[in-house]
Amino acid sequence: MEFVPGVGLANTAPPAAPQHTQSFGSLSTAAASYTPGQAFQPPSTQEYGAAQQQHQQQYAAQQQQQVQPQSTLVSRNGQQFRVPTGLAGQYNPADQAQYDSVVGGIRGGEGSGFDGHDAEGWTWSNAATTHPHPLGIPPSLHSHYQTLTNLQSRTLPPSSHHYKSIPPKYHSAYPLSLGQESGSYGYPSSLFSVRSRDAEGWFVLRRFDVKCSPKIASACITAFRALRSPFCVALKSCFVSNRALFFLHDYLPGCATMYDLYFEKQTSLSERTLWSYIVQLLLGVKSVHGSGLAVRCLKVKRVLITRDSKLKIGGLGIVDVLEFEDRKRLEDLRREDLKDVGRVILSVGSRLEVDKSTSPEVVKKAIESFGQLYSPEMCSLVIGLVGGRGESVYDVVAGLGHRIGDEVEARTDVCEGLDRCLAKEYESGRSARLLMKMNMVLERPEMSVDKRWSETGDRYVLKLFRDYVFHQCDGNGEPVMDLGHVVSCMNKLDAGDMEEVCLSSRDGQAVLVVSYGDVGRCLEAAYEEMLGRSAPKGVERVNSY
Repeated sequence: MEFVPGVGLANTAPPAAPQHTQSFGSLSTAAASYTPGQAFQPPSTQEYGAAQQQHQQQYAAQQQQQVQPQSTLVSRNGQQFRVPTGLAGQYNPADQAQYDSVVGGIRGGEGSGFDGHDAEGWTWSNAATTHPHPLGIPPSLHSHYQTLTNLQSRTLPPSSHHYKSIPPKYHSAYPLSLGQESGSYGYPSSLFSVRSRDAEGWFVLRRFDVKCSPKIASACITAFRALRSPFCVALKSCFVSNRALFFLHDYLPGCATMYDLYFEKQTSLSERTLWSYIVQLLLGVKSVHGSGLAVRCLKVKRVLITRDSKLKIGGLGIVDVLEFEDRKRLEDLRREDLKDVGRVILSVGSRLEVDKSTSPEVVKKAIESFGQLYSPEMCSLVIGLVGGRGESVYDVVAGLGHRIGDEVEARTDVCEGLDRCLAKEYESGRSARLLMKMNMVLERPEMSVDKRWSETGDRYVLKLFRDYVFHQCDGNGEPVMDLGHVVSCMNKLDAGDMEEVCLSSRDGQAVLVVSYGDVGRCLEAAYEEMLGRSAPKGVERVNSY
């Protein structure tokens, strides 16, 4: 029995005796060949008859004689390993490191303010997981990004009175702090997370109720617009509106200030984490000085720390506008920046807040406490920065080459691990795209008047393929939940593999042998047909994915 394009099934010869093949399970191999794009009508039960019954008896006998395999494939973190069958169910967390991908932490992450661990098993400090993850990113990392998304998506209702404080071009606002003097540069201010109609993404909008010339605000954004540094929160805009001064910076959800972590929460801080902070702060200051500017806002309440111990200098440009009339030499401002770096490190290390107005007695006490906790090398550097050695930031950075090398190595480990996670998410995304296409095509309710829609041609092949992938059953008719089978089939479908697969209808009356490439062409043809029906007349489609 063969399939003739445009005609259907023709009884050119009696069906051959079926032979069971283990790769096709209980599916009969008395199958019709199928040509994609041609109509197909399921054959009748009489065409199989005794051959189907004989095959079922052979399969049942083989199932009874089946011997347990000596080895089994197990999946951990997206990779498969063959292990003895008796050990497949055993899992030793101590051995997990050799299987898991390196993702996550900066060395010394125990001082990041998050204790180095998450409740769901992710360890940022040593880049390890405590759960096997066969698909996608680890659940705790997924939860982390989901939390950031939830923080970003918080919005006030449109009727909120807070929108009166925000220019009309910004929407989806949510208050981060209102009317706080602390951390607001000594002026009353309000802080919102917002979205802009002119730019994509989320931003932090800070409002100061002070008088300011629009020319001063314009000069500030002109000076800071070209600054690009991974250690600084970028200034996007500065303008005057409704008799108020506004600053627009990038929004970093989930961050905490140094003051929050090390003064309010009293988080532990190791020396190698503190070295990482020193390197990042100095590189941030170096970027600002290299742009012909000065930071002028380095304090423990204005330095942000992300979940993985990355530092961001916040508030750039604000002091330049608020204290525009207080003219100072750029060289003096830059020397003060280096002193501020030393004061910030001294503050978090000694847990005594130090700034330029702190009395010498408190500074001396902080240095003594700092020296009891950290190495002489670090103490010498911090004392030199606080005292003002007269060096430029380039000289200080040049003397920390080995520390910068350690930081680069740690960041590279993180990037490589996240790159592997991105590859896993890419694989998941390919399958998701195929699944969306398939579910848009199969058994559409508006096509119920056309009986040929799901039961003929390309759609019928897709229907059988869906059952083959997602509705597998064992010899006893029990469902088989084999995620590896699903992933393998979807990957082969996306790649257009020429491997052939045997598809059977649910009642066993129709059997087809097609390749994954054939199924892929059927899916694309059916999807394009649906797009053609859905597109309004005269409207050209650009991309159907």
